[in-house]
Amino acid sequence: MEEQQTHHTPISGEKFLREILRGRRDFSWIDLEEGFNLREHPLFKQVNEYLRSQDLKYNPINLTGARLRYLRARGLYMPYFSGRNVNLQRAFLRNSDLRGSNLWDACLENAYLRKAVLSDTNLSHANLEDANLRNTNLT
Repeated sequence: MEEQQTHHTPISGEKFLREILRGRRDFSWIDLEEGFNLREHPLFKQVNEYLRSQDLKYNPINLTGARLRYLRARGLYMPYFSGRNVNLQRAFLRNSDLRGSNLWDACLENAYLRKAVLSDTNLSHANLEDANLRNTNLT
């Protein structure tokens, strides 16, 4: 049986963005400051451009067990991320590209995923209660 980590490491939104730009891929079991607005941060555009230049299919961002509650990240480009047990409760991810990601057992309760791309995403056992999936690509 796989042992599940219970301790989360707090991380600020600023540090999260800077660490992505430094090439860090493992953000498992982080606790991102609740309600952080990635979209409004000056590094957001640079992070999206950086992620678009990476081979995320074979070198994905790992957010296993991470807490990203109330995250605001409209237009985030983060396909193929590993997000087993990730908590994205009430996250605002409109127009985000999350295709091919592993969201097994993820909490997407009340998440706003309108017009997001979730094609080929593993949503097995995910909590999608009251999530807004209007015009979301789930093919």
